[in-house]
Amino acid sequence: MTSILYGRPPLVFDPPGAATQTSPLIPGSAALEDIAPGSLDDAMIYAPPGVLERRYTLALALRALKVGGRLDVMAPKDKGGSRLNKELKAFGLEIGETAKAHHRRCIVIRPGTVTGLDDVLAAGAPQQVEGLDAWSQPGIFAWDRIDAGSALLAAHLPALKGPGADLGCGCAALVRRHQPASRRPRPPCHRGRPQECDRPARHLRMGRRPDPR
Repeated sequence: MTSILYGRPPLVFDPPGAATQTSPLIPGSAALEDIAPGSLDDAMIYAPPGVLERRYTLALALRALKVGGRLDVMAPKDKGGSRLNKELKAFGLEIGETAKAHHRRCIVIRPGTVTGLDDVLAAGAPQQVEGLDAWSQPGIFAWDRIDAGSALLAAHLPALKGPGADLGCGCAALVRRHQPASRRPRPPCHRGRPQECDRPARHLRMGRRPDPR
């Protein structure tokens, strides 16, 4: 693997057809976190809109690039594109920026030294969230809290037991709240308990981490 693509940029940006897809929102993608540092020649990133998730994704891509590797990142102007230049400069980078199709596009050649990667990676990594009794991560819906709809559902749910499914589980906070930790078998055994179901692999990885309590 020498070239990656993150997300689905508009065709006007000529996304590389042969690049390895790494977006956690696209089933079957490789995990950007697992790519060896300094192993990539090129990375095209269709940056996510959330601030912490976007910075984390940029940091992972920069870590994975070789010195002299090319980072090509774009986002809609109203969904983080207008912040790309500033966020990349915070890594100590020189940026070439253009505007096209209501997007901002920044191109960077990775230098030998990138500033602040460790702090950004720590802020966007999986973490235990107080009050959720679960692992979560920026990029998951309501990643650091119980959203109003889930809170209303949780207030009316009885204790869960037996087989079932939590469709669109996110970080699986509902299952963890309503099934005692003593009755939660660890993967790969799911028989006899609600099964977490979601499209992004990242969400399922959060739900299947050991109970933080």
